Amino acid sequence: MTQQEFMDIFNENGLTWYFTNDTTRRRLVKETLQESLLDQVLYTNDALVNGCKIVSPLGRSDHVGIMVDLVVSPSADTSVKQKVLKPIWGKVSSEKLLNISINDINWDYSSTNNVQDMWAELHCKLEAVAATVPAASVYLDNRPVKLPWSSTALKRMRKNKDRAWAEFDIDPSDINLSNAMSKQHTFEEEEFKAKVSYEKKITSDLKHNSKAFYAYLRNKRQVKSSVVSLDRGDGTRADTSAEAAEVLATAFSSVFVHEPPGPLPKSVNFKENECVIDDLEVRSSDVKKQLLKLNIFKSSGPDGVHPKLLKSLAYDDSFVEAVTQLFVKCSETGTLPEVWKSASVVALFKKGTKSDPLNYRPVSLTCILCKVYEKLVREHLLDFLEGRISKHQHGFVKGKSCLSNLLETFDNILDFFDEGVPVDLLYFDFSKAFDTVPHFRLLSKLEGFGIKGKVLEIIKDFLTERTMRVCVEGQWSEVKHVLSGVPQGSVLGPLLFILYVNDLPEIVKNKIKLFADDLKLICNAYDHRSIADDISELEIWESIWHLKFNPSKCKVVHVNFNNNPNFKYFLNGVELEASAQEKDLGVITHSSLLWNEQIKSSISKANQMICWVVRNLINRDENVMLAIYKALVRPHLEYCVQLWNPVAAHGNWATVLELESVQRRFTRLIDEVGTLPYSRRLEILNLTTLAERRIRGDLIEAFKATSGLTDYGSGLFKLSRSGRNLVSSNRCCKSVTKVKNLKGSFLPERVIPFWNKLPQEVKNSTNVLSFKMGLESFKKEMISKNLVNVLHFWNVSKEVLGRIEGPSYFSNKEIHNEYLLSHPIVAKNRFINLSSTGKYS
Repeated sequence: MTQQEFMDIFNENGLTWYFTNDTTRRRLVKETLQESLLDQVLYTNDALVNGCKIVSPLGRSDHVGIMVDLVVSPSADTSVKQKVLKPIWGKVSSEKLLNISINDINWDYSSTNNVQDMWAELHCKLEAVAATVPAASVYLDNRPVKLPWSSTALKRMRKNKDRAWAEFDIDPSDINLSNAMSKQHTFEEEEFKAKVSYEKKITSDLKHNSKAFYAYLRNKRQVKSSVVSLDRGDGTRADTSAEAAEVLATAFSSVFVHEPPGPLPKSVNFKENECVIDDLEVRSSDVKKQLLKLNIFKSSGPDGVHPKLLKSLAYDDSFVEAVTQLFVKCSETGTLPEVWKSASVVALFKKGTKSDPLNYRPVSLTCILCKVYEKLVREHLLDFLEGRISKHQHGFVKGKSCLSNLLETFDNILDFFDEGVPVDLLYFDFSKAFDTVPHFRLLSKLEGFGIKGKVLEIIKDFLTERTMRVCVEGQWSEVKHVLSGVPQGSVLGPLLFILYVNDLPEIVKNKIKLFADDLKLICNAYDHRSIADDISELEIWESIWHLKFNPSKCKVVHVNFNNNPNFKYFLNGVELEASAQEKDLGVITHSSLLWNEQIKSSISKANQMICWVVRNLINRDENVMLAIYKALVRPHLEYCVQLWNPVAAHGNWATVLELESVQRRFTRLIDEVGTLPYSRRLEILNLTTLAERRIRGDLIEAFKATSGLTDYGSGLFKLSRSGRNLVSSNRCCKSVTKVKNLKGSFLPERVIPFWNKLPQEVKNSTNVLSFKMGLESFKKEMISKNLVNVLHFWNVSKEVLGRIEGPSYFSNKEIHNEYLLSHPIVAKNRFINLSSTGKYS
């Protein structure tokens, strides 16, 4: 307990541990080697540490040496001014762009011979409209960034302050000191007001436009994330942005696979589909609809066409018709403009050593109009493929998510427990999955789905002869040719990938779950032969389709129930590593099937975010803090919470209150509210307890599943004969005693008592929004009538607040009486009425 409390202190203050499972001290005690993790590297900014490694001890010390690679920012060389003119799209109105389009631009084509000529003409006219956007000078070097809250008045005050201190340096008299301090105080006061005003502005619409907010926080970091110091592979490192861009480009292109020539093996037989899609119809109404959906805060692609320009011109029917004609020409000829097949690649760090270029994910920025066309093709394909995508695939599929994947996984595990057999979870990791999909094999699979003719030609042209170049801090690499894979960051890429792996569930006998390139098997641990056969089938599949597994990252979790035999499994001759826990789609799944580590991780991440916000923001206004809390802090506490939600019951109250403490901690930071009792803070901020929100989330998930609004969950819930109530499936009754701790904690069992108390009109809502409104109306109605029932979902808040605030929460006689009626056991055991004056102990 003491060690955990010690570590929690660092986590709660936003510090991250670098070493977790390493040994930093070795010593001999009576010929016995003792190893421990004693020395540690802690940091508040992940951009500060480029890497750490353990080296040999210094001298005779029993502590190892730790070499820390830090990222430092060199001083800006202000003598060299490299700047370019950059259009400021925020300073031009959509109405102005539309007027220019209608009055000054003729969108008719002079020639419609081929796609390249049509695109060149359209692009030239788009540039003419974009030329009217105001431009500003942007420096390409490391010059100090302009403070976003700065103004002319502030600059004048800063100069007056600096001048006053310069006069004091010349003549350090009391008068000059008083004058300088007065101007210093005035400047600091006005700058504080400007910062507060700016922070209030960028958080006013945080839910819909978070770009300015995150840019503000990034600029306040002492050391910015950098990918400059990268290993070349020959023992040297890249020293400049241009060199780093070239190293990344070489690394990204090195993973491309050269597909062997010749036909596929004869053993591969595609089922002939009766339905075939070979043509694509493009309508002006669909084009306009997609243009109006564009996010104007996204970046432009290699062609330089900004999404705000396209969205503004979407109200010009002549422009929409011109774009439609271009799309129709692409569909007829099966070709795309060359620039649409180029990508500006940015590198996003994943995990591991930051100096390794293969630890970065390439994300492609492609042309906006190409993405619009991809959306039309994608919708056309999805309409045709309805019902043909495997039900086991949860990634990039409408109505499914990480949560649906995890809920079905846990449901499968409990099915095995009901049969009294142990469970093994096998996690398989593809190596560079999206970058290594072979094009010829992919097109062959698409033909097997019935995708032929012009549609197949469009996809073929989209995949072939692609190019990319990597950008690092404004510096570009040489152009590289893309030989394989589907572009990460494109619209069509994810759909093409899940079609490529769509046949994986058909080759295995055990239960399987997919989320894009994440694959896992849920197996009967006693049936070792079946699991080994499935692994053999996966090995055959990867040899045919050239999508390789990475055995070193494939893991097995032996669930510790029902006398698990802990068999060993091998993939391509490599033994799969057995792990006590594994991060499954962001949720820590432990072999005990308890969620202590996941809850601890969620609380730690939320507390770190609170510390980060406190260090970087000075505004404590109610509206600003609420926007930040809902956007940045609370999501950490509610990610896939319907899987791991701790039941508000005996044995779990410590965990429930620990989760609640994060919201309590944050609300204390809010001006004019933080000193009030927690219950009063929630009332003023229009918040509920997190425990109540989790139960409400359970009800929403149950509604989506039982009403058929999702493509999963039909097997999770069992309805009564009347179809109105949920009935218990008595899960885990046949299992060993330890598993009985899980009974009632899984979503279908946990939600039953609350769901069955809802009125039928709420259960019969037509959509999620109306269901949420129905829940709120039902809650207000019951509270106004003073009809108390312990099984209603909002009553858990009273229990939580009573445990937090104690007797003071029940000083209100009405609240106290309502609480005692709904909690008779608590009334008997915990609270004793001492007198008629309303005092309790």
